[in-house]
Amino acid sequence: MARPTGRAPRFFAPSLAGGLIELPDFEAHHALKVLRLGVGDRVELFDGVGGLIEATLETAGRNQVICREQAVLETAGGGGGSGGSLPGVVVAAAIPKGDAAAQMVDMLSQVGAALWLPMLTERSVALARGEKKLQKFERIAIESAKQSGRLHLMRIGEVTRFEQVLKHPTDVR
Repeated sequence: MARPTGRAPRFFAPSLAGGLIELPDFEAHHALKVLRLGVGDRVELFDGVGGLIEATLETAGRNQVICREQAVLETAGGGGGSGGSLPGVVVAAAIPKGDAAAQMVDMLSQVGAALWLPMLTERSVALARGEKKLQKFERIAIESAKQSGRLHLMRIGEVTRFEQVLKHPTDVR
Protein backbone atom coordinates (compact mmCIF):
# COMPACT_ATOMS: atom_id res chain seq x y z
CA MET A 1 0.00 0.00 0.00
CA ALA A 2 1.67 3.22 -1.13
CA ARG A 3 1.61 6.26 1.15
CA PRO A 4 0.24 9.60 -0.01
CA THR A 5 2.69 11.87 -1.79
CA GLY A 6 4.95 14.12 0.25
CA ARG A 7 8.26 13.64 1.95
CA ALA A 8 9.01 9.98 2.52
CA PRO A 9 9.88 8.85 6.05
CA ARG A 10 13.63 8.80 6.67
CA PHE A 11 15.46 5.88 8.28
CA PHE A 12 19.06 5.24 9.30
CA ALA A 13 20.93 2.35 7.68
CA PRO A 14 24.64 1.97 8.52
CA SER A 15 25.42 0.89 4.95
CA LEU A 16 23.72 1.84 1.70
CA ALA A 17 25.80 -0.54 -0.39
CA GLY A 18 24.23 -3.27 -2.51
CA GLY A 19 20.72 -2.59 -3.85
CA LEU A 20 18.97 -4.37 -0.97
CA ILE A 21 19.39 -2.74 2.42
CA GLU A 22 18.21 -4.21 5.71
CA LEU A 23 17.18 -1.71 8.37
CA PRO A 24 18.52 -2.05 11.93
CA ASP A 25 16.03 -3.59 14.38
CA PHE A 26 15.00 -0.30 16.02
CA GLU A 27 14.34 1.29 12.61
CA ALA A 28 12.41 -1.77 11.38
CA HIS A 29 10.25 -1.57 14.49
CA HIS A 30 9.57 2.12 13.84
CA ALA A 31 8.69 1.48 10.19
CA LEU A 32 6.39 -1.46 10.87
CA LYS A 33 4.79 -0.79 14.25
CA VAL A 34 4.77 3.01 14.51
CA LEU A 35 4.37 4.18 10.92
CA ARG A 36 2.68 0.96 9.75
CA LEU A 37 4.56 0.91 6.46
CA GLY A 38 4.17 -1.98 4.07
CA VAL A 39 5.68 -3.46 0.93
CA GLY A 40 5.92 -0.88 -1.85
CA ASP A 41 6.02 2.16 0.44
CA ARG A 42 8.63 4.78 -0.44
CA VAL A 43 11.29 5.73 2.14
CA GLU A 44 14.56 7.64 2.35
CA LEU A 45 17.62 5.95 3.85
CA PHE A 46 20.70 7.78 5.13
CA ASP A 47 23.97 6.29 6.35
CA GLY A 48 25.13 9.00 8.75
CA VAL A 49 28.17 9.94 6.66
CA GLY A 50 26.44 11.95 3.94
CA GLY A 51 24.77 9.26 1.83
CA LEU A 52 21.04 9.42 1.08
CA ILE A 53 18.97 7.17 -1.16
CA GLU A 54 15.35 6.78 -2.10
CA ALA A 55 14.10 3.24 -1.64
CA THR A 56 10.95 1.16 -1.45
CA LEU A 57 10.10 -1.51 1.09
CA GLU A 58 10.79 -4.83 -0.58
CA THR A 59 10.12 -7.09 2.41
CA ALA A 60 8.25 -6.21 5.56
CA GLY A 61 8.36 -9.16 7.94
CA ARG A 62 7.71 -9.55 11.63
CA ASN A 63 10.68 -7.46 12.79
CA GLN A 64 12.64 -7.18 9.57
CA VAL A 65 12.50 -4.59 6.81
CA ILE A 66 14.47 -4.88 3.61
CA CYS A 67 14.47 -1.95 1.19
CA ARG A 68 15.35 -1.80 -2.49
CA GLU A 69 17.34 1.20 -3.69
CA GLN A 70 15.51 3.30 -6.27
CA ALA A 71 17.70 6.40 -6.64
CA VAL A 72 20.80 7.95 -5.10
CA LEU A 73 19.93 11.39 -3.76
CA GLU A 74 23.26 12.28 -2.08
CA THR A 75 26.61 10.54 -1.94
CA ALA A 76 28.88 10.44 1.08
CA GLY A 77 31.24 13.39 0.95
CA GLY A 78 29.18 15.03 -1.80
CA GLY A 79 28.88 18.25 0.16
CA GLY A 80 25.34 18.96 -0.99
CA GLY A 81 22.01 18.98 0.74
CA SER A 82 21.37 19.59 4.39
CA GLY A 83 24.26 17.34 5.33
CA GLY A 84 26.80 19.69 3.69
CA SER A 85 30.53 19.80 4.27
CA LEU A 86 30.67 22.43 6.98
CA PRO A 87 33.57 22.58 9.41
CA GLY A 88 33.20 19.97 12.15
CA VAL A 89 32.26 21.43 15.51
CA VAL A 90 33.51 19.46 18.50
CA VAL A 91 31.76 20.10 21.81
CA ALA A 92 33.32 18.98 25.07
CA ALA A 93 30.87 19.30 27.93
CA ALA A 94 30.22 17.66 31.26
CA ILE A 95 27.33 15.22 31.32
CA PRO A 96 24.20 16.86 32.76
CA LYS A 97 22.04 15.00 35.25
CA GLY A 98 18.88 13.15 34.28
CA ASP A 99 16.94 13.97 31.12
CA ALA A 100 19.07 17.05 30.47
CA ALA A 101 21.79 14.79 29.02
CA ALA A 102 19.42 13.37 26.40
CA GLN A 103 18.12 16.84 25.60
CA MET A 104 21.67 18.16 25.22
CA VAL A 105 22.60 15.36 22.79
CA ASP A 106 19.45 16.08 20.78
CA MET A 107 20.12 19.82 20.59
CA LEU A 108 23.84 19.42 19.77
CA SER A 109 22.95 17.08 16.92
CA GLN A 110 20.26 19.40 15.56
CA VAL A 111 22.60 22.40 15.44
CA GLY A 112 25.22 20.40 13.56
CA ALA A 113 27.88 19.38 16.07
CA ALA A 114 30.15 16.70 14.60
CA LEU A 115 31.35 15.25 17.91
CA TRP A 116 30.38 15.44 21.57
CA LEU A 117 33.08 14.55 24.06
CA PRO A 118 31.41 13.74 27.38
CA MET A 119 33.78 15.43 29.81
CA LEU A 120 34.67 14.35 33.31
CA THR A 121 35.63 17.29 35.47
CA GLU A 122 36.63 17.74 39.08
CA ARG A 123 33.04 18.61 40.01
CA SER A 124 31.18 16.29 37.62
CA VAL A 125 28.00 14.91 39.09
CA ALA A 126 26.60 12.70 36.33
CA LEU A 127 28.62 9.97 34.66
CA ALA A 128 27.87 8.01 31.49
CA ARG A 129 28.39 4.54 32.86
CA GLY A 130 28.56 1.59 30.57
CA GLU A 131 27.92 0.86 26.95
CA LYS A 132 24.14 1.03 27.39
CA LYS A 133 24.20 4.76 28.23
CA LEU A 134 26.45 5.57 25.24
CA GLN A 135 24.16 3.51 22.96
CA LYS A 136 21.20 5.55 24.23
CA PHE A 137 23.03 8.77 23.32
CA GLU A 138 23.85 7.36 19.85
CA ARG A 139 20.19 6.49 19.28
CA ILE A 140 19.19 10.02 20.29
CA ALA A 141 21.72 11.42 17.80
CA ILE A 142 20.22 9.22 15.05
CA GLU A 143 16.66 10.32 15.85
CA SER A 144 17.76 13.95 15.97
CA ALA A 145 19.48 13.69 12.58
CA LYS A 146 16.32 12.17 11.08
CA GLN A 147 14.14 14.88 12.60
CA SER A 148 16.33 17.76 11.45
CA GLY A 149 17.12 16.31 8.01
CA ARG A 150 20.88 16.03 8.65
CA LEU A 151 22.82 13.44 6.68
CA HIS A 152 25.80 13.29 9.05
CA LEU A 153 25.45 11.76 12.49
CA MET A 154 26.98 13.45 15.49
CA ARG A 155 29.49 11.05 16.99
CA ILE A 156 29.56 10.41 20.71
CA GLY A 157 33.11 10.23 22.04
CA GLU A 158 34.46 8.35 25.01
CA VAL A 159 34.09 9.89 28.45
CA THR A 160 37.17 12.09 28.66
CA ARG A 161 38.87 13.89 31.51
CA PHE A 162 39.21 17.66 31.18
CA GLU A 163 43.00 17.39 30.88
CA GLN A 164 42.65 15.00 27.93
CA VAL A 165 40.15 17.29 26.19
CA LEU A 166 42.83 19.96 26.07
CA LYS A 167 45.10 17.48 24.26
CA HIS A 168 42.38 16.44 21.76
CA PRO A 169 43.64 16.75 18.15
CA THR A 170 41.28 19.56 17.16
CA ASP A 171 41.35 23.30 17.12
CA VAL A 172 39.83 23.76 20.58
CA ARG A 173 38.65 27.32 21.28
